[in-house]
Amino acid sequence: MHVKAVGDNREVRMADTIHLPFQHHATDGKVVFQYNTPADVPEYMEVWNPSWVSSSCKLIEANVLIASDVKAAYRVLARRFNADGTPLQDFEAIYTILLKDGDWRVVNRNAINVFPI
Repeated sequence: MHVKAVGDNREVRMADTIHLPFQHHATDGKVVFQYNTPADVPEYMEVWNPSWVSSSCKLIEANVLIASDVKAAYRVLARRFNADGTPLQDFEAIYTILLKDGDWRVVNRNAINVFPI
């Protein structure tokens, strides 16, 4: 399974990759943002952090931590690239995905480590 990055070159709208409610946790454990209604969700992740505009991510590794028929948690290691193709950072996160109405989407992203390059 593969889920594109929600800010990935403005190719995928954020609302098309998540199920509500959705939370994003920072490396210090604090909730960075939470979306509860469709009106809360920006069109693209870039709206939240302009430094990510036109950035892209490459999946390095993904491992299933736990799974059922309707929910799973993955440990993800990925690299984010600047618009010019230079590496920006590696990050390690736990993604929780949920099957709802026949559609798998992210319901939680918890960044554990961010490694600037």
